[in-house]
Amino acid sequence: MSQLTPRDDARRSVGEILKRVDNLIKTEQFELAGREIDHAKQIDPKNVYAYAYAERIGTLIEQVKQGEIDDAIRTAEEARRKTEEEHRARETQAQKKDQVERMRLEAEARRREEEEHKRKELELKQKEEERRLKVQKEEARLFRASAQEHAVHHPRVLSEVRTSQQRQSIMVIDDDERLLEVLAEILASEGFIVNAYATTDDAYREIQMNKPDLILSDINLETSTMGGFSFYEKIQEMSELQDIPFLFLSGLTDEALIRAGKEMGVDDYITKPFSEKSLIAAIRGRLRRFGQLRRLRVAS
Repeated sequence: MSQLTPRDDARRSVGEILKRVDNLIKTEQFELAGREIDHAKQIDPKNVYAYAYAERIGTLIEQVKQGEIDDAIRTAEEARRKTEEEHRARETQAQKKDQVERMRLEAEARRREEEEHKRKELELKQKEEERRLKVQKEEARLFRASAQEHAVHHPRVLSEVRTSQQRQSIMVIDDDERLLEVLAEILASEGFIVNAYATTDDAYREIQMNKPDLILSDINLETSTMGGFSFYEKIQEMSELQDIPFLFLSGLTDEALIRAGKEMGVDDYITKPFSEKSLIAAIRGRLRRFGQLRRLRVAS
């Protein structure tokens, strides 16, 4: 199992600095915040969060220097912003509760439907057995083929036939345990194998032993030593995991952070609140696209 590297320590130190910077920005201590960001960039020159905050702080300092905001306007604007944020926070919390409850009811409805389809389960088992026998026959036929045909066709054909029988696995990481449970139920009901984790630390230990077909992770993970972006970077450092599609699940709307994530190569964002259909569509779309790319590489 891989150990945490000095770069992991640097990311953790930068994370603490960025928390202080966020508080300094809220109290308009921009010069001090800028010095903290310079310190963060010295510790980890590649940290995208530090550069995003630096851009934001630079803009705020420039506004103050140009005299566009005087004390009275700034005080009124801060009060208005705080009121709006509190209002949005209440609305977001209410939407989140509604979404979780709706997902719970949908999951219960699906369980009831599953109880009514026991007969179809038997038919599915029979079809799986037929496919298994078909694979065995195909393997036998391929092994009887000529050496040239075997060398050219055998690996690709067997891979395609066997892949059609395998259930795809999804790793889900979110520190909201109730939402994590609901997501696991939804994905399992769609036929996926689901491995759910509340922290990136547990997920990182598991992924080194079992490689999933797709990763769905929250960005803001307060109980983990690695945030969503840091976890993504850690995965990308391992060549054997770079072909796994990686989707972020988050309520964040900061354009600078989203832009930074896209520059890192993140495959997609799913913003909370979201519908079950859009979630499944995004996941299946990414799995299909990455599967096509893998087949093209094999064919070439």
